[in-house]
Amino acid sequence: MHNHGWWQLEMIVPRELEESLIWKLDSLGIDRIAIAYSPENPNDLQLLAWLPIVDWPDSERELLNFIVADIAATFSISSPDMIWSQTVNEDWSRKWKENWQPDRIGNYWLIIPSWFDSSQLLSGNHALRLDPGSAFGTGSHPTTRLCLEALEKLNLQKMRVADLGCGSGILSLGALLLGATTVVGCDTDPLAVKATYMNIALNGYVDELKFQFGLGSIDTLAELLLGEPADLLLCNTLASVIINVSPLFDYVISPNGRGLLSGLLLDQIKTITKQLESLNWQVRLINTKGKWGLLEIHK
Repeated sequence: MHNHGWWQLEMIVPRELEESLIWKLDSLGIDRIAIAYSPENPNDLQLLAWLPIVDWPDSERELLNFIVADIAATFSISSPDMIWSQTVNEDWSRKWKENWQPDRIGNYWLIIPSWFDSSQLLSGNHALRLDPGSAFGTGSHPTTRLCLEALEKLNLQKMRVADLGCGSGILSLGALLLGATTVVGCDTDPLAVKATYMNIALNGYVDELKFQFGLGSIDTLAELLLGEPADLLLCNTLASVIINVSPLFDYVISPNGRGLLSGLLLDQIKTITKQLESLNWQVRLINTKGKWGLLEIHK
């Protein structure tokens, strides 16, 4: 007899593990995932996942324990407790949605799930509506928060913005909300490009003259800019990617423009700064969060 119920997996994890864990779970075919944030405990989050019992016997779940421990070890974090419970074949998506609450970032940003009734929100907030069903992060990772906190201090009116490694589109969306004239972005993952377009549409943006996203890296970004470099480059990716693409930054950042670079561990900052300075960029570490840093560059 088959058991058609579900395992519910619950973990309390540090925010910096969120994106890595979601990516890994998604790659294992676990896409029924919810994240719950607690204002009382801003450094941690509750991760819930639902797995078909028939597909996840004891041996597979034991293996998943090792996989999660391995990811945590990469960040020098002890493995989170994994609490398993069985749930009947009810509407897991309803339970999933019940766990989502707005997540505040910086002074003004509120990340809200796609179904959340925004009429409950106070005015004066920048509400970013995202579909948390995608595995591309929802603003919880420290590097995304660093970028959004820096963005809200800028006046983007009449600015052209480029987003290298757009992921869920959260930074592009933030730039549009802050008044950017046009936003172009790219990602090497076609699912990320799709997620970005979906999240932009969720927020009511339909004028594709204002935004365009493509599959690829910095060469794609340069093409989308049509030979006119951007006033602001957003680049929340990996240190290795930034080092590889930095010789082409002149093609995507205007002479008076600037870049915000994140996805960088603090112990990588020195190497990256040296590389950027060798390309005649002025480099400044403008903020840190845990082990992560945010660089601002300009000529």
